[in-house]
Amino acid sequence: MLGFAAYYGDSGVDLLDEADTCPQNLWSKGARSMMTHLAASCFAGMKGAKTWYVNSIRATGIPVTRRYTDVLAENCGFLDALAAETAGSRMTGLSIPCFTNHPNWHAVGNHGEFMVERGTVLEAAAVPFGVPVCASKDFGDRGVVFALSTAEEVARLGDADIRTLLSGRVLVLRDAALALTKRGYSDLTGVVAEMSPLMFTAERDNATGSAMGYSPALSGSVRFTADKAAERLSDFIYRPYAGAAEAETVAPSTVLYRNRLGGEVVTTAYHVRMFCLQQLSAARKRWFVSLIDRLSGPRPPFVCENEQDVLVSVREKADGTRLVLAVNLGTDPIDDLRFRLPVDAVCERLASDGTWCPVEGPVALGFYEAVVLRVKGSNTDETR
Repeated sequence: MLGFAAYYGDSGVDLLDEADTCPQNLWSKGARSMMTHLAASCFAGMKGAKTWYVNSIRATGIPVTRRYTDVLAENCGFLDALAAETAGSRMTGLSIPCFTNHPNWHAVGNHGEFMVERGTVLEAAAVPFGVPVCASKDFGDRGVVFALSTAEEVARLGDADIRTLLSGRVLVLRDAALALTKRGYSDLTGVVAEMSPLMFTAERDNATGSAMGYSPALSGSVRFTADKAAERLSDFIYRPYAGAAEAETVAPSTVLYRNRLGGEVVTTAYHVRMFCLQQLSAARKRWFVSLIDRLSGPRPPFVCENEQDVLVSVREKADGTRLVLAVNLGTDPIDDLRFRLPVDAVCERLASDGTWCPVEGPVALGFYEAVVLRVKGSNTDETR
């Protein structure tokens, strides 16, 4: 949805979401999850949806289940108000780029083309860590931080696109760094990246001194030869045994480079195919959010502080008002949803009938439940 809405959103075409519940029964999709899907698609920029009600294809004597129609009736005011409120606003956050090179596209037939890469840092880290996400084809937009995750993303962008991206603020993951090196962009990333055997036992966040899981045997080994002007944000380290106090610095694993085009580029050995136990942890979240902070300047608000999977999307209106969508993707309910919020924030919550109500206490979210907030305030943040 993010990719299609970003790619076609300014083309004058109204995009509709096919919120299909095929095979049209509650074993396929629950009523709450359908409602959350519709809220997310509306927030992404879709103008409406084609929906199915439950067991429309039913056997003789089996009555129609009305859970879908009931939840739509309860929330039709919510969806109408959300569509009206998001009109004219823009999405912000960590953004993946829309492809500009479509070698397989054809007007007819199933060409398997997509507007953005699937399986990126958004799914691997940003969404699990509660960092606001979006997609964009405006590579010169300095209001967002872009992320390049894979070699395919680099291959699907032209040279002018890459130069424009690297003149802004970009997070480059390992596989994209290898591809950019092959394309000859090391002078703009500040890193020559190559797969090479290294002996290390962990990765160290240089800002906090915390060790983070990273095994060359399980997650691969990349060598970064960094420009002398690059700042090392994390390093591969070697400890002779588990728990050893002393650690030898082996090589840089994350660097920040300010290039001749004025761009700020963070290149990291982190990648989307890392061993899962080394990909997600509290220390890894703190490190990842710190990278976004460095690229964003002032600490960006609306990063979720709960330690479970929460999808966060943010839209900004012309008057500075922000709209925040949060979806609990974890199986545990959230009793108190916590965000970085502006210190002077005034928050309202969109109710099911389409009215905006002041937030006066903790916001709870059940499994796969969504909430939409309207926030007014500055960019200076605090956790609430």
